[in-house]
Amino acid sequence: MPDDRNHPMRDRSEVDWQAEVGRLAQVVYAVCNRFGLQQADVEEAFQDTWRIALDKPEVPADAGMPRWIAAIAGWCARDVRRRRRRELAACGDLDRDVPDPDEPRPEDVVAAVEREAAVRAALATLPEEYRRVLEEHYLGTAPLTHDELARRLGQARGSVSRRLRKSLDELGRRLREVDPWFGRDPDEGTPGD
Repeated sequence: MPDDRNHPMRDRSEVDWQAEVGRLAQVVYAVCNRFGLQQADVEEAFQDTWRIALDKPEVPADAGMPRWIAAIAGWCARDVRRRRRRELAACGDLDRDVPDPDEPRPEDVVAAVEREAAVRAALATLPEEYRRVLEEHYLGTAPLTHDELARRLGQARGSVSRRLRKSLDELGRRLREVDPWFGRDPDEGTPGD
């Protein structure tokens, strides 16, 4: 029987539990969807994830709550996929198209979600002129060439190129203020190198 004294979820109120599920639902769904599951199977893995989270005694010391939940979601999605494949094999329905993507590491999915949130938050803090050039260039349906961007912004191509470079530099600076490791390979050494 797990020790409930240090459990990250069990000692919370129903409201706290719902808030935690709501906060991390996107992470759980992102991990489960990376396994190429049908929607019903994604929902099953989602439910299994939270059931297991309640049964686990505590979050490992080296993992935060999002990474811990993502790891559980990865295990659950993998189990659901294996179970479905066994069911299909037992029924002789091997012709059915069952996606088999490379198994993603749950921590990579979480890192991508966290990275996107950090970039969007930092982008929102940029001055309008920097934010607009980055949004126009990178966040449209397809990246614009510098000529297309200059026409859209009504500026000279050289001005747009300089502003784009300054905007990227400022965005990177703001991201590194929040996290010195942002955008760096962990094997590169320390952030101050």
